[in-house]
Amino acid sequence: MEERGEELDCELQYEYERGDCSDEHKDNIKILQTSKEKAVKREEEIFRKVILSLEPFLRDMILITNLFNNLYTPAMRMEQRSARDKYAKQIFSKYNLIERSMMNGEGNSFIGLMFSGAQLRISEFKEVLQTIQRECQKQGITSSNCQKCEANVKAIERAFYKAFYVYRNQRNDGYKQLKDVLRASLVFESFDDLYRALAVIAENKDVDI
Repeated sequence: MEERGEELDCELQYEYERGDCSDEHKDNIKILQTSKEKAVKREEEIFRKVILSLEPFLRDMILITNLFNNLYTPAMRMEQRSARDKYAKQIFSKYNLIERSMMNGEGNSFIGLMFSGAQLRISEFKEVLQTIQRECQKQGITSSNCQKCEANVKAIERAFYKAFYVYRNQRNDGYKQLKDVLRASLVFESFDDLYRALAVIAENKDVDI
């Protein structure tokens, strides 16, 4: 398509320079050439903005990862593993065998997933979150934000980064591996409470995520 566009440009320029077209045709050629120049300039501006926006985002991602690796000590890792084995070992064995994806007819593209799929399911996800909040409260599971936590859609910048950088493959369908487009961040006071809450989610028939 791009090569054909260049051929047409050459043909139009050739006609224009030879004078083989009417004045009206010449005016149309000028308009088309001007429009193309403006379109190319605009595309270059958008591309530069995308690159400039991604640079600080990727830098922040690296800084956050480094900070996490620094704070997540071997002792904390052992504490987490112990709590996981105590409350959720069987849950993870089962969960790891399940392929999870939101790609269920909401448009076979990244845009379809982010806008059609996410927006169609956000209300359903909010109801699931409310059920989790009620059950955690009943069982005395301590969370610093459980009752205040809200369901939301993953920021498109982060989703784009994961789909096209982290999960990128030759088919360019990494978006199909996104499993956290609808999200809510529950913060627990201990690993025990974290995995007790996970057990609540796994065992409650009204929760399907």
